[in-house]
Amino acid sequence: MAHASPPPQTSRDRLAEARVRFLTADSVDSAAVRKPILASWWRSRQWNVAADRVDLDYLHEPDLETRLVRAAAPVLHKLHDELSGQPISIILTDAAGLVLARLTGDHDLERALDGIKLAPGFSYAEESVGTNGIGTALEAGRPAHVFGHEHYAEDLDRFGCAGVPIHDPVSGKTVGVIDLTCW
Repeated sequence: MAHASPPPQTSRDRLAEARVRFLTADSVDSAAVRKPILASWWRSRQWNVAADRVDLDYLHEPDLETRLVRAAAPVLHKLHDELSGQPISIILTDAAGLVLARLTGDHDLERALDGIKLAPGFSYAEESVGTNGIGTALEAGRPAHVFGHEHYAEDLDRFGCAGVPIHDPVSGKTVGVIDLTCW
């Protein structure tokens, strides 16, 4: 009788295995993890971010009367209208990763994001939740996308996110992030 061989390991499986190996201080197959993600995992470990859960405290009611919010609002609403009915959330943060606004066109996704506290008044800086589209974009100073098991915190591994820093047009200083999060 012939033995069935196991199914080939997918890149998602290799990534999940690499994450577990990293969290248990084993060596990591560098081919399984993108360099910006591995660098973020190291930062997350240095900040002692919980890998098994998202553990955030509500910081404060965001100030919605800032130049950033006023300038971004029309863009966010236009994008929200264009993505209406899609399971995608549009998120605006300040330069410290504090969520200022979240527009979501899907009830299930909105409930899930509430469950991980990806909501106004909570910070998604890397030092708070580890590798994620918002915090990693802020740390790297450039666009970042994080999918599934690339997230440091296990509670985030069912999501994909892409964050882009917003720069002040005069000073060039990073003033926030626009992030798209989906399943």
